[in-house]
Order: sequence, then C-alpha cells, then structure tokens
Amino acid sequence: MYRAALLLRKNPEITFQECRLTWLRYGTFTKISDEDLREFQSIDRHKVDAIWKIIERIREFVGIYSYAPAAEYILQVFAAYPNYERLPTDFSFEPPE
Repeated sequence: MYRAALLLRKNPEITFQECRLTWLRYGTFTKISDEDLREFQSIDRHKVDAIWKIIERIREFVGIYSYAPAAEYILQVFAAYPNYERLPTDFSFEPPE
C-alpha cells in the first residue's frame, strides 16, 4: 500500500472515483451501470492510462499475476482518507519496518 501511495502522490489530480471507475470498466467482469459508464467516458484518457500504469507497476512490484490485488492496494490508499476524493497534498504513510 505504501508503494501505491507513493505512485499516487506523483499523480495528485487522480481521484478515488476515477480509479474505481477505471477498475470497474477494465479490470472486472462486473456490469458497469449506465451512469458509471457515462462518468467513466468523461475521464481524460491520460488519467485512465496513468491509473493503469500505476496498477501495472504495483502488480509488478508485488510480483503477482492478478491485477485485482494491485487495484485493491490503490483503492485502499484512498480509503485511508475517507473524507477526501483526492489524496490530501500533505498525506503520508509510515514506511513498513
């Protein structure tokens, strides 16, 4: 999760909702609602690409085949700040010991 937070810090414009919608659209077999699909389609393509790049880097870092745990790490970073759509600019996580 710490690695995901560091990668997200480099992309402060990315929101939880954009990550969630990108994952729903491309990473799951879940049917996405029409409302979510419209919202997803309004996301700038560069942000979608950046989100996938972060998911890919986490997957490689952890050394796992599945993208699901990597996406969960990213979404959990946002869960640590439940009152924010974007990560606060002064967020921090203690590195693991």
